[in-house]
Formats: sequence, structure tokens, C-alpha cells
Amino acid sequence: MSVRAMTWAIGQRVGSPMAKLALLALTDHHNNETGTDPFPTIKTIAAETELNERSVRRHLEALKVAGLIACLMIGSQTRPSSTSSRRRAWTMDWIAARVRETS
Repeated sequence: MSVRAMTWAIGQRVGSPMAKLALLALTDHHNNETGTDPFPTIKTIAAETELNERSVRRHLEALKVAGLIACLMIGSQTRPSSTSSRRRAWTMDWIAARVRETS
């Protein structure tokens, strides 16, 4: 956990207490010292926030649209028609740079 990143997240106006909760849960997985992006699953965030998975997806999408987080696909896809092992990952790498700039 990065205290600076958590402080940054608390200070953000996100328009919804549940979106703020999702942002805080995501931020809790960020390591500012190593620059490691948070890659918790939707299921993990749902368990930590006590929100259902659909709500977590909706709130993370709203945070993405607001420019507070970014989304990328991680994993590999073996065949285009097969079930892939790819999943969305919510990244805050560029947020860590903002946090460092303000400290």
C-alpha cells in the first residue's frame, strides 16, 4: 500500500461514495516504492468492498471515463476463437507519477 496514493485517492472528487470505495480498494494494492501496478481481480475488489462484481465493474468504468484510472488487458490469448486467459487490469502507474509530483 502507498500512503501517498491513498491520500491522493481520498482527495479525488469521484461523484459517488461507492466509486470512491472502489478507487480506495484499487489504490490499496498499489506499491508506490516499486511502481507496481495494482492488478486485483474484480472478485477481489468485490470481496474487499462488499460490493457485487457488477457494481465494481460499473464503478471502475466510471473511474476510467473520469481519467482517474486506466485499463489494460493482461495475459495471453491462445486462439482468437478460444477462451483466453486475458483479463482486464486496472493500472495506476501514471497516478504514481502524479503522487510523486505533489510530494
